Amino acid sequence: MTFDAIVEFFHARTSSKYEEKGKDFRNVLRKMMKNNIYSIFYSYQMEAVLETHRYLQMEDRSKSNVKGGQRLEFDPLLIIAPTGSGKSGIIVMLPYVLQSRKVLILTPSVLISKQLERAFGINKKEESFFQVTGFSKAGGKAGLDNILETGIVLKHPHEIGNRLPNLVIVNAQKFGGRSRLSLQYNDEKMVDDVEEFFGQFDTLIVDEAHHYPAKTWVTIVEQFQKPAEGLQKQIIFITATPYRSVGGKHKPILKNQHQRITYQIRSRDVEGKTVRRLNFVEKTKVSNLAKDIKALLKQNAKREPRIPKHQAIVLVSRQDEADSIAVQLNDAMKSTKFAVSIVGNCKKEEIQKRMEDFKKGRYEVAVN
Repeated sequence: MTFDAIVEFFHARTSSKYEEKGKDFRNVLRKMMKNNIYSIFYSYQMEAVLETHRYLQMEDRSKSNVKGGQRLEFDPLLIIAPTGSGKSGIIVMLPYVLQSRKVLILTPSVLISKQLERAFGINKKEESFFQVTGFSKAGGKAGLDNILETGIVLKHPHEIGNRLPNLVIVNAQKFGGRSRLSLQYNDEKMVDDVEEFFGQFDTLIVDEAHHYPAKTWVTIVEQFQKPAEGLQKQIIFITATPYRSVGGKHKPILKNQHQRITYQIRSRDVEGKTVRRLNFVEKTKVSNLAKDIKALLKQNAKREPRIPKHQAIVLVSRQDEADSIAVQLNDAMKSTKFAVSIVGNCKKEEIQKRMEDFKKGRYEVAVN
């Protein structure tokens, strides 16, 4: 009996920071919005996470898909967030607002995994979203320690057998193709380990969710949806483009998608904040475009000093234009580090490197 008590002591579940701080965090966001305080978080970031929580509460009350007080099957909810709307910040806030027990975040690439690793402050707390925005300053030196949850970016198959922290970020490809974690393999032990892995989490956040129709992504979501004792599961999709192209037609990524959207951030909501709309006629010289971008970046730096380095993205209509526009922008600014093309006719590894360099602030402009 004594031995059983000792085992129970070491395996007893402790609350996550998300569960502990969730209710208070929601109240803080509501007060910030009531008093029009938008110098820390953008209004649409707060609205997106609070509306998602409200939607979940409504579903729980309706009991439309709940049996015995526990949701057995849950369809994903969807937040539509365009480029420049602070999607990483929304992802960081969601586990707190939803009072998650244990969170799994699914990404399409190593690059995005690293970006979220920084936003959550997994390795460097001073790079976390809460620190960069200034939110944690009110808590003094202990502020970050009191709110940040421990986390890991899953890199190796053997890690799924470890006792994992309450935040896990993983590239979806780890569970597909020839990966050792593939759910398509006939290795029963490995499949059992993977199923046990998914059974730990109550919250799944899918970043860049327009990849979802791909087989690996569908398999992961289906695996996560399986009932787990004591867990009420919740799945949140986030993407700028919740459609896929099928036979030249755009189709929604979810069934009854219009009913699953908890919040949609529109492009006009972010214009004047993180995004500037510029309409250039064809005859406009690229040199003028470069000067306009430079001026806007300086203007934004004064307006939003909390962001270490302001950057811009130039969207072009054709892939083959990207390299040319990037070269012309650099020529106009007499620099090789002003702009970089993140598409074009080059190897995938080179594109990844360029994107990584842009994320690290080595370029001011990305042409996409």
